[in-house]
Amino acid sequence: MADSIETIIRERIASGELPRVELLTMKVWPGTGAPCDGCGQTIHLGHVQVELRFRGDQVVRFHFSCCRIWMGETSN
Repeated sequence: MADSIETIIRERIASGELPRVELLTMKVWPGTGAPCDGCGQTIHLGHVQVELRFRGDQVVRFHFSCCRIWMGETSN
């Protein structure tokens, strides 16, 4: 399953759906029921939600694990 999530996140970065630019702020809190911009699944209350803000008021929400994948893919 992790390989498929990594593939989805790579594809979303390549298509421009997910940013590849430097983030401005990062907040971490319990899930809010929002969809994860990485894998597309709901970030449930029992999960950790990571909210990233970028220039132009772009906001991206991830599961903690999806955020780690995104960070690994964009750190190059």
